[in-house]
Amino acid sequence: MGYHTDYNYEGETPYVIGAGAAGEIGWGIEGVIANNMFVTESGTNQTIYTPVNIMNTEKMKYVYNTSKINVATASNISAATIGGSGATDVYILNNIFVSMTENNYALNFIPSNNEYVIDHNLYYSPGAVLNRYMNNQTTTFDAWKTLLHTETGVHRDTNSVFGMPVFLDITEVDLRTLSLIIQDAGTPIPEVTTDMFGTVRDTESPCIGAYESAPLYNNLAKDYVETHSLEGFTDTLIVTL
Repeated sequence: MGYHTDYNYEGETPYVIGAGAAGEIGWGIEGVIANNMFVTESGTNQTIYTPVNIMNTEKMKYVYNTSKINVATASNISAATIGGSGATDVYILNNIFVSMTENNYALNFIPSNNEYVIDHNLYYSPGAVLNRYMNNQTTTFDAWKTLLHTETGVHRDTNSVFGMPVFLDITEVDLRTLSLIIQDAGTPIPEVTTDMFGTVRDTESPCIGAYESAPLYNNLAKDYVETHSLEGFTDTLIVTL
């Protein structure tokens, strides 16, 4: 299928604080939505909304985005809501969906049919709910994958992962992460060759999320080997990093 390029929502500013209408992307979007960080934090005086709310869209790739919700004063909202009655031919790949509170979802997905691809994502929620599919909520990652298979007859999200990424900024606005769980966990997207900061994406196994990070151990050998000899005796120390 073809993808329109007339709507390409790529973040030009490092952070999008999603509270109220400013945090919502819109309705009926076609094209590629890539390389964005979306946040809704508690403590705002504005009305609380899901930071990413994409409804009734078709022929859309939602890829390489990071969204987080941290609102303890509300429930049944999500880090991202994607779907609606007209949602078809939707690709959801290489994204990070994080809820920091137990009564909210990482992803609320409402497809109108089975014409969608969802994989290579990271999900996290610390409590009683994880994701929501149509009117069904799941409490664990395994239950989520089982539900997708039961509803559609196709195994989906098979390369996705569950875990809490450690974000760099203690103010919880900067959603860059060096967590190993996102390393090499993505799949190449032809339309998106750089991250939101202009760093070139790995052409075979990119990171998931808006930031193409380098592992902390990139400049270190996997094994450090040190050998000591004393009066004919040899002792070898191996430290695995």
